Amino acid sequence: MIVMFARSPALAVNAANVVLEAAPIPADWIVSGTPLARSGQIAASRDADSFTCMWECTAGVFRWYFDCDETVHIVEGGVTVRGEDGVFDLKPGDTAYFPAGTDTLWSVETYVRKVAFLRLPPPRPISLALRALRKLKRMIGLGPQSAGALTSRTA
Repeated sequence: MIVMFARSPALAVNAANVVLEAAPIPADWIVSGTPLARSGQIAASRDADSFTCMWECTAGVFRWYFDCDETVHIVEGGVTVRGEDGVFDLKPGDTAYFPAGTDTLWSVETYVRKVAFLRLPPPRPISLALRALRKLKRMIGLGPQSAGALTSRTA
C-alpha cells in the first residue's frame, strides 16, 4: 500500500510494495561470500539532498563506506557491523546512525533488510551559515522552541 496524504507531501508505504532493483556491492569491497544487494527508493526531498530507501542483502562479508549520513532501521534478518567504535549486532527493530565518512565491515549471516534514510551533508561553509541562521531565528523567536518554552508561552 502506498498512500499520499491529500494536503501535504507526506507518504506512507508498505514495505512489500517497494520495487527493489539490483544494487551491486563493489567487488573490491567484498571480503567473503557472494552477497547480492537490492534497493529501491521510497521518497526523496525536494532538494534531492536526502532520501529514504529500502535495501536488502544476502549472506556475505563486505566493507561499507558511508559517503553520506545514514540512519538505518532493520526490518528483517540481521547484520553484525564492525567499525572503529566497536561491534554491533543489528536485528529487526534496531536503528543505527552512521555519519558520513564512517568505514565499516558488514557481516550478513543469511539476509538483512533495512529502511535507510540518507542525507548528503552540505559543504562546511554552507553548513556553518545554516547553523548561524537557525540560531538567529531561535534568538528572535522564529525557530523551533523546546517543549518547555512552548508550554510556558501558552500557559
